[in-house]
Amino acid sequence: MKPWVFAAAIVFTFPILSAASESNFTAHQELIERIGATKEKVELYWTAPSHVQANKLYPAIIYIHGVQGDTHPGAINMVDGGLLQMTSDLGYFAVATSMPGYGHSSGKRDFCGRDSQVALQSVVRYLRTRPDVDPKNIAVSGISCGAITSAMIADKESLAAMILISGVYEFKDMYLKWHTAEWQLEPSVIKYIDESVAQDGGIDTASRYRSALENAQNFKSPILVIAGAKDPIVDHNQSATFAKAIEQNGYSNQFVLNAGGGHMISYEDWSKYATGFLKMHLR
Repeated sequence: MKPWVFAAAIVFTFPILSAASESNFTAHQELIERIGATKEKVELYWTAPSHVQANKLYPAIIYIHGVQGDTHPGAINMVDGGLLQMTSDLGYFAVATSMPGYGHSSGKRDFCGRDSQVALQSVVRYLRTRPDVDPKNIAVSGISCGAITSAMIADKESLAAMILISGVYEFKDMYLKWHTAEWQLEPSVIKYIDESVAQDGGIDTASRYRSALENAQNFKSPILVIAGAKDPIVDHNQSATFAKAIEQNGYSNQFVLNAGGGHMISYEDWSKYATGFLKMHLR
């Protein structure tokens, strides 16, 4: 099992598209200030729909990656992999962001912890200030560690939609499982997780910072939860329990258990569920 398998990049699960394949495709890089930390920067890449109309506000989708390999490239993987281009071709303002310690985002990697969550909130709030984005039509999509990060802002930000793929929603339960032979991760990954837990003062505090299940009744967005029934990294029962809990939050939530899916559910599989969900909630 490679270290980046735990949550890596969507780039590995769909055909690679070159930016040169569409002459009008351009991904713009920006560094914005992280909320509450003016010296800390958050990297994002964005691209507008192919045929931009003057004075039109576009719905936006923010993608957030998971754990990556030794070089920690961050959001650029989603650019090089073609995800932003495909999203903008559908008429959305497409954004990919790097968590702290990845790409050119400053700060220390914290395994989807508080700094990663604030970094994502910073991108959401930045988009609300743009003259070409509809501030009431912003969605967030995260995979694995990105799903953990996204779910943890669901009670803080009112979003048009949220898509969570292969996430962990009760951290302590999964953390303990990762320290058993059945779920054991690569040493470099478990070392990174252990260091993040220690940085937060122990498993109970670290779990509170990463367990969205505890806040399910306070979520402010409709959520699509996707899990793979054959996921060897994250117990898919966490997604089922989480989906059951958010049934009570008053939004039009959906849960999909992909029968043949592992941890890295292919783009073709998750997008067929996400496309309809986004059309329903993003105007």
